[in-house]
Amino acid sequence: MPSPFEVDRDGDNAITLAELQARFAQFFLRFDRNRDGVLVREELLTIRSFAPNAPPRGKRR
Repeated sequence: MPSPFEVDRDGDNAITLAELQARFAQFFLRFDRNRDGVLVREELLTIRSFAPNAPPRGKRR
């Protein structure tokens, strides 16, 4: 989930549906690599690599 501070664009300490939809639209566009308006598994697998503080995938030794 995005930070509430990123979503509340007008700084009124309330998040409207329009503000939330706008933020998620930015996410969608970032992950839709081929710009076809659809997210497929291959594109979705890249989401973890964009997440700050995401735990590493797999076991490391």
